[in-house]
Amino acid sequence: MAVAAGNQGSVTVWTSVGSSNSVVGEMGSWSISGPGLNMIDFSAFGDTRGRQKPGMMTAQTVTFEGYHDVTSTAQSKLQTWLSSGTAIYASSKLGTACYLRLWANTDSDLEQYGFWAQTSSTSLSVKTYITGFETGQNKDGVATMSFTAAVTGGSMVWTTAL
Repeated sequence: MAVAAGNQGSVTVWTSVGSSNSVVGEMGSWSISGPGLNMIDFSAFGDTRGRQKPGMMTAQTVTFEGYHDVTSTAQSKLQTWLSSGTAIYASSKLGTACYLRLWANTDSDLEQYGFWAQTSSTSLSVKTYITGFETGQNKDGVATMSFTAAVTGGSMVWTTAL
């Protein structure tokens, strides 16, 4: 069975044009949910049952969380991109935010080497937006940090290509 050990994972993003992937420091988990199918209700008066038909696909939601690291440039950039509404693209043709990758395994010598990333788009219609940020502190631990994001116009897909 080819499975990846969780401790080999990470979250990376390019924080400026021409840079290499920056690790979002101290993250310890990530998840992807969706996409989903939005159902449109077209029930009418007198119907004894609701009627629905498929509508548009909903965006995927990406969540990653870990510990607050004041030295992590990537953590700071993600907060800035949230407040400015900056899109993260699948390529570096536009803007400075690009190449969000959720790594399952960063060791190329192991099976299951690869990551989840936005689908490539020549029209640059696939974008990810940071939609939420949360931080906290407990007297018995270290500061935590989490981000949520929405992938619009496409989906995150598995790849082993760099």
